[in-house]
Amino acid sequence: DDKIPAALRAAARDTLTNWGDPPLCEPVHGRYDFPLPRLPGIARDYLVRLKPETSKPKPGAAALMASISDLKLSAFIRSEALSQLASVQPPKALELARSLLPGKGPATLLAVARTTIMRLDAASAYTQIQETLAAGSPQEKQAVLTFAQRFDSKLSDAFWKEMGKRFIEGKLDPSVRVEVWESLQQRDVATRGPYRRLLEAADAALDEAADPLARWLMCEEGGDADKGRRIFETNRTLNCTACHSLQGRGGVSGPELDHVAARLSRKQLLASLVQPSAAIAPGFGEVTVTLRDGVALSGILRRRDDAALLFSTPHGHRRIQADEVKSLSPPVSPMPSVSTLLTPREIRDLMAWLETLK
Repeated sequence: DDKIPAALRAAARDTLTNWGDPPLCEPVHGRYDFPLPRLPGIARDYLVRLKPETSKPKPGAAALMASISDLKLSAFIRSEALSQLASVQPPKALELARSLLPGKGPATLLAVARTTIMRLDAASAYTQIQETLAAGSPQEKQAVLTFAQRFDSKLSDAFWKEMGKRFIEGKLDPSVRVEVWESLQQRDVATRGPYRRLLEAADAALDEAADPLARWLMCEEGGDADKGRRIFETNRTLNCTACHSLQGRGGVSGPELDHVAARLSRKQLLASLVQPSAAIAPGFGEVTVTLRDGVALSGILRRRDDAALLFSTPHGHRRIQADEVKSLSPPVSPMPSVSTLLTPREIRDLMAWLETLK
């Protein structure tokens, strides 16, 4: 159907072409699934009927400028058009980017406008950073600081040392603490260099005795919920959906996530990710029970009362009478801490997505 957008027709063509050997990542919703076998011939009739795509030239500067100014288009499309214009006609891209500031567009577009100015007018880059840190949205601030991580000069050193001091003193916008921490880590290349000393001072300032989550508070604010959803759905190392369900889909060995943000505060959500054994949802703790006859069993303690406990193992449920139990270990979470599996930026994105589940 020629009326269907070209991008969707291209996706359909690719799906048909790879019908017999589909990719692990399903391209429409972005999830990783083990594909079911498909009969290779079933797509052939459709493939032979497909009309070849007419080759179209890439959009010129005029079309790109029209897209940037079209308020009916999504922020993503307008941002992509600005990025392309910066390659096709840099002076016009610089002019348009400046015309969008301050605040004349959605945050996604403004973030690209600011980094476009930094890329095309290096002399004004630090002025752009200071203006953004003073009045920009969290997304704009994150964009300029991430872009500034590539700078290498005396001015850059002075800037990042100042940002490191503000990090230690708690004077940063909470939404950009991860970007500053990343840059300090990236620049820590000398054993007793200034960035190592800044990182050591930041570590020493943490009061984990008073707040066990102190090290991870930088991940509380500023995340991208869409990226967090993709981490939940597609990250094969975490494999979240093997244990947790959402809207009836997923595993059952962990708590369901429907309305989780209505049940838990932001800090409780963060603790559930980085210290999952600190507070375990009833019925989901892993324990070892030793019976009076010497047999030891490990599994999930589903329920316990004065008369018995309901114990879940890979082989099924088992009800154990209270007088059979010799000892019962404290419950621990079977979920690993994401702090060993994800970067702080990814934890922040996952937090942002979990907070949408109200």
